[in-house]
This record gives sequence, C-alpha cells and structure tokens, in this order.
Amino acid sequence: MTGAATGIVATAFLPTLPPWWIYLALLVALTLLKLCAHIPRCYLVATMCCVGALYASLHGHWRLAQLLPAALEKQDLSLRFEIVSLPERREASGGYYRFDARLLPGQCYGDQVCPPGRPKFRLNWYTDTPPQPGSHWQAQLRLRQPRGYASPGAFDYGRWLFARGYSGLGYLRDTPAPRQIRAGAASLRQQWVEQLRGALAPYANQGLMRALLFADREGISPVQWRQFSATGTSHLMAISGMHIGMVLSWGLALGWFTRLLVPHARWRLWLTLGLGAASATSYAWLAGFTLPTQRALIMAGSALLLLAQRRFASPWSAWSLALLLVLIWQPLAAHQAGFWMSFIAVACLIGGLQGMRTVGGHWQQGLRAQTVVVLGLVPVLALWGFGVSLWAIPANLIAIPAVALCILPLLIIGLIAELCPGVSAAPVWTLADQALGLMQRWLSYLAEFGGVWQAPVTGLSMLIAVVAVILLLMPRGVPGRLLALPMVVALLYWPAERPPPGRVWLHVLDVGQGLSVWAQTARHNLLFDLGPAYDSGFNTADTVVVPAIRRGGIDQLDTLVISHADTDHRGDSEALLASLPVARGVAGEPWPGQPETLPWVSCYHLPVWQWDGVVFRFLGSPLIDGGNNNRSCVLHIETGQGAALIPGDIEASREAALLARYGQDLASDLLIAPHHGSKTSSTEDFIDAVAPSVVVFSAGYKHAYGHPAEAVVARYQRRNACQINTAYSGTVTFELGDSGARVRNWSRRHRYYWEAKSSPPCAKAEP
Repeated sequence: MTGAATGIVATAFLPTLPPWWIYLALLVALTLLKLCAHIPRCYLVATMCCVGALYASLHGHWRLAQLLPAALEKQDLSLRFEIVSLPERREASGGYYRFDARLLPGQCYGDQVCPPGRPKFRLNWYTDTPPQPGSHWQAQLRLRQPRGYASPGAFDYGRWLFARGYSGLGYLRDTPAPRQIRAGAASLRQQWVEQLRGALAPYANQGLMRALLFADREGISPVQWRQFSATGTSHLMAISGMHIGMVLSWGLALGWFTRLLVPHARWRLWLTLGLGAASATSYAWLAGFTLPTQRALIMAGSALLLLAQRRFASPWSAWSLALLLVLIWQPLAAHQAGFWMSFIAVACLIGGLQGMRTVGGHWQQGLRAQTVVVLGLVPVLALWGFGVSLWAIPANLIAIPAVALCILPLLIIGLIAELCPGVSAAPVWTLADQALGLMQRWLSYLAEFGGVWQAPVTGLSMLIAVVAVILLLMPRGVPGRLLALPMVVALLYWPAERPPPGRVWLHVLDVGQGLSVWAQTARHNLLFDLGPAYDSGFNTADTVVVPAIRRGGIDQLDTLVISHADTDHRGDSEALLASLPVARGVAGEPWPGQPETLPWVSCYHLPVWQWDGVVFRFLGSPLIDGGNNNRSCVLHIETGQGAALIPGDIEASREAALLARYGQDLASDLLIAPHHGSKTSSTEDFIDAVAPSVVVFSAGYKHAYGHPAEAVVARYQRRNACQINTAYSGTVTFELGDSGARVRNWSRRHRYYWEAKSSPPCAKAEP
C-alpha cells in the first residue's frame, strides 16, 4: 500500500508527465524479474510504486485532455453546459452569480479539440436572476485555464482549481443572450440549503452555522477568519475528518444503545456499524460531498470495513489503507493542504498516544492529544505557508469540545426540527447561536495577544523540524527524546536569510494587475504598495504580501509606502496593519479610509535616508493636473554598485518633469515599468535616461488592460533591456550588488505538469 501511495503522490508533483507506456514497460520488466528469479521484498514495493505511478499518470493525461487549450483562452466559445451547483450570489462588481458547470456530452473547444468526459468549469454570470441548478444552457463563454498567484506562501488558486477537478474558469457573455435548453430542478439537498439559509438569516452567527451545517463558508467574515487563523482553529470551519468522525461516533453510540432491540446477536454489529455509516454519509451529503468530506468518508469507511470483518488490524494498517483509497479516489489529493493535515494529524495521534490512553484523566489526555497534533503539524504548516498559533492548544482545548459536544449536536437537532412540520427549531438555533457567540469571545480574547509564529522554510530547518517532531512523538522510554528540545529552541531562533550590509533585495511580488515591491536591507524592510483590493473583500495584502513577508522571517515593517490612491496600489492597508506592525506610513496622496492608527507623512516631504549602507530617496514633486497617476511617489534606491527606480503609475508628463530635474541621475540598473507598461508611459527619452538593464512589468495574466503595451515592449527591446513580466515569472527577487541587478529567484521556476513552461526571466538568472 505504501509503495502504491508513493507512486501516486510522486507523479502528482512532476513538472512533466512521462508517457504512460514507460511505467507499463517498467511494470512488465519488474513482473518478469519476479517470475524468473527470487528477489527481495523491496522489489515488490518498487512494483507497487510503478502501479501507483501508472495509475496517476493515466489520470493526469486524462485531466490534461480536459483542460482548456491555452490558445483558446479569452476567446468566445459557444458551449452547452449543465449547472451542477447551487448558484452563489456575489455583491461585488454590481452583483453576479457564481456556480459550477459541466459541459454536456459531445461539446468541443472550438472546431477541433473535443475533451473527454464532461469537464467542469467555475463560471460567473452577471445577472439579477439566479439560474436553476440542474438546468441546461447554451451560452457564449469566455474562459481561461486555472491560474493563480505564484509567490512564496501565497494561496495558489490555479493549483487549487485543477486539484479539485476544474478545467478552467470564466464568465457568460451577454451577447448573444444565454439560452436555456432544458429546465432544471434543485436537488433535495439544494432545496434544504435554500430553506435553511432563510431560517438562519436572523442569527448573528449564521455564517458559522451555515459553514458547520452544509460547508457554505461564504458567510464567514474576514475578521472571523483572522481570529480563527490567529488561534489555530480554522479547521473547525471546514467540514473534514474531525466533523465526520464526530457524527460517525454519534451514529455508533446510537447503534450501541439500540442493539438490544435486535434479537440475533450477529446482526447487532451490523446495526451499530450501519447507523454509524449512515450518519457519517448523511452529514457528508449535506456538506455537498466536498473533497474533504469524501476524504473523511473514505477514512471512516476503511475503519468500519475492518471492524465489519472482525479483523484485528493495527491502527497503522487502517491508516495506510485509508491513505491508498483516498489517493485512488483523488489522485491529486496531495495538492491539498487538508490531505496532509488530516493524515499527519491522525498519524501523530496514533504514534504519540500509543500505549498512553490510560495515563491521566480526560483533560490530560486532551492536552496531550492537542500537543502532539500541534507539534506534528509544524513542518506541514510551514511548507504550506501557514503560521503556527502560539494559542492553538488552549484555543482548541475549549473550541473542539464546544463544537463536538454542544454546537454541532444543537445544529443537527435544529436541522431535524426544521424539517418536521409543526415543530419550531428557533429555540435550538438560538442556543447554537449563543454557544457560537461564546466561543467567538474566547477566540477573540486569545487572538488579541497575537503570537502567530512562522517557521523558517529552508531545507535544513525543515529537516530539523521533522526529526524533532519524530523524537517528541516517540513512546516514553525511547532514548534520545530530550534531543528534541534543543532542536525546537534552534527553530525558534532560526535566523532569517537577509542581504549583507550595503546590498538590497527587491522582491517584486506577483499581485496580478497591481504593484507591490518589498525592499529588504540587512536590518530594515520597506514595502512599496500593496497590490489590488476588490469590493468583494478579497485583497492581495492578505493573500500575497503578508505570506511572502512572514515566509521571509520578517514580523514587522519599518516603512509602508502607498504610492497613490488607486486601488490596485493602495490595496487593503487595514488588512496589512492587522497582521504586521508598521513603524511609519508614507503616501503620495490621501485616500478614503486611510488608516488613522499609523502616522503618515508625504513622500514629497521626506528627506533622503540611509539603511545599512543603502540610500533611499523620493524624487520630484507631483503634477496636480495630471490625475492620480502623476501623484505617485517615485522611489530611487542606490547601493553604490547598483540602483533601482520604482516610479509607481506616473505617465509621460511626470516622466518629462523628472527628466528635466534629474537628467542622467535617473540612471538605474533595475526599473519597475511605470504604470505597468502602459502606452501612456515609458517614453523614449525617459528610457534613455534611466537606461535599465532589467525592466519589470507588474501586470495581470491576459488582463483586459493589455499591459504591457506592444509599443512599450518594443521600446525596451530596442535598448536590449531584459524584460520580465510577473504574470509569467511570478514573484521575482533581485539583488542590487556588485554586478548591478541580479535575479536571485523567481516563483514559476518550479511548475506542475498542467502549467505552461516558463523561461528564465533573464540571462543573468541563477542556473
């Protein structure tokens, strides 16, 4: 089982899928070797690894065939599809509905490419009337492949989509008007969800109640998410193994109490197991059989299967069986953080509590279980870019029993009451709402203390973390366990990687259509802009900027610069300040909602300053009559051996003003292209004065604005400047040092087999 699981997981992370026949040939060779000679057991493991890799490879080729071809991205395609999810109303951008759709059989992309099966897409429809689930439509679709931000620690939306079976995303065009081919009817679950949404609407914590009942987390506010993240309790709001396990145990307990009603003893076990399985399956169905619930259901089913066969099996055998079954069902499950967290948490409980279940009372056992799980998940959380809350243990000691023993049972009782004619569920909903309110107060109290620790992510630090966790989880009496303590201390004080004095690292973050640059010297950090924020509440400060800075081992900023008031630059400063302390704010102009908790100064009144041998200077004065863009702060950074220029969104008139005032002093090795490479900027004279060897366009992938403009690209090309677009390179890190601007790293260097291959951004890139 372990060999097959290893083959599936390894294939999921390959940059290119080998032809399936290579695995088949290797499998045949191993089989013939086994038949012809006596070979050791390790060959059996290798054979099973080949079987797993062959299976994952076939699945990968099938998924690739379903993917929207890159050549057809952003083109209008007339397709027929079925709506397979409940449409969700989004109020951003004037209001629209989002839903999942599967193409009807026989549909082709364009004239020639016909995908196998029924590819799934995530679609937006800007309409006031929700489409009916199950209905069939023909519409003009504008689609693109799954793609997300490529930046250290950032949530990779494209990876998330592909691993969950999506072949693309897009929206419905208004013309020609979408045409309904066949009316649909909401499923029983969808009818219940709609009914319950109305019933829960009056309650303050309706968003949390909906999340726990049917995995609808749209109602959870960003503030609540920050509280869960700060206290390590986010897992409570995702219906997964813990929740399914709770409901399974209730079903088993019910079966145990009712078994006396069955006259024949041989049927009692089946009654108990049947009620447990039915309870868990019903709850997973209510949650929409999401991938985490499918995974949890398979794990629960594995345990019940072994019990039904009355076989003694070690916990590790059940764990391995569940792992293999999950990977067979979801070959790309290894790209989900929840997959690793679920199986490693269970492994920690099995390994850490083995032989200690009778030691201490319930609270001691609960504390021990929380400790081994939190410690065991440290390397996983670090690799996935999540911080470790220092308050996770006290928070979960209260929150988990509260959800398991009080809140979830109340919600299930309320659900049953809601479905019974003549029975009022209001008292039960009220109790559940109040219990959630109390739990929120407890978490809010802990969250105020802060204390999210980001483990350093280097090869050596991760190796030390894994060894320390293994030692800590060894049974009592095993020699060498105390060696884990100095290892843990070493991790707590692990030094973050920093540039030497006299040099600066510039991280141009992949924030899509927007700008955010993090400048790092030996002891100081400056952040120039935050990337975009949308009226839906989504912002890149939370999703890209803070994760990148925390992953770099930085927990505070010396200066935050907001170049000007455009939303793709100022982003959500409140979100940043809620996560990272900032000593000073610098802005090109004020904007509505500017945080008052931070002292702000104008970049036009700030003198030159020096950090660790690196000189920072804001250039010129704004052009008042040139619109927002020309009020941008323009930052010049100089190390003595190299210089960089970050001009924000300035346009041609401001470029001319800078040229008249500074002339050849604008010369810089690295230039962040003004206004993302818009045709209104980067004039010939300005480029000649700056004379960059490297220019970076911070732009969105195939964005509607079309940045950078072809004419601008041609201008830089004529001057032999290396051009980098963050839409294709992801986040790029430069070092300004002895040899000018040198690329240290770029995020799309590592890719998965469904992603397009990216070339190194510059000839100066490290091999």
